[in-house]
Amino acid sequence: GFTQRDVHTIKDERIVDESSSSRFLVKLDIAPVKFFDFYGLIGAADYQLDDVDYRGNLATAYGVGFKPMLFPLGFDSRLNVAADFRYLAHTTEDHNIEARYQEFQAALIIAYLLRGVAPYGGLKYNPILVGITGDRNDLEGEMDSGVFIGCDYFVTPNVFFTGEISIFSETSIHLM
Repeated sequence: GFTQRDVHTIKDERIVDESSSSRFLVKLDIAPVKFFDFYGLIGAADYQLDDVDYRGNLATAYGVGFKPMLFPLGFDSRLNVAADFRYLAHTTEDHNIEARYQEFQAALIIAYLLRGVAPYGGLKYNPILVGITGDRNDLEGEMDSGVFIGCDYFVTPNVFFTGEISIFSETSIHLM
C-alpha cells in the first residue's frame, strides 16, 4: 500500500506547517484461529517537515496488527463487522537529525460480500506521534479520527486485492 499523510504539528508552537509521511508496505496476514487475523507490515517510509526543511531519508517501516471478527462469527452471512488494531513505526534521518514516526490505529469496519467483491467502510481513531532529536520534540497530528471506504476483490478465498481511501485524519490511497 502507498500512503501520503499530511498533518499539522501542534505541540511545538514554532512549527506551524504541514508534515507528510509516504509509505510503501507489504502485508503478511495469518489466521491461526477462526475469525481472528494477525498481520505484519514491512516496507519503506520517509518523513518530511516543511517548516524546518526536514527531508528524512527512506527508512525501513515495520508494524504489527490484529483483526478480530465481531459479527456474525459465521460464513453464512454476507454482512461482516470487524475491528482492526495496528501499530506502525519508522525512523528517518536528515543532516544528523532523526525523526521517529509512530502511528496507532483502532478501526471499526463494516463489509458486505457480493460475489467475490466486498465493499466496506468504517471509522478509525488514528493518532500519530513524532519525536525529533534536538529541541523540537513531541509533534502530533491535529486530527486523530477519520473515515475510510474501500473494496476487496477476491481472486480466490485466500487471494484478494484491496483499494481503500481515507479522509480526515489522513489523506491516503491504498492499493494492496
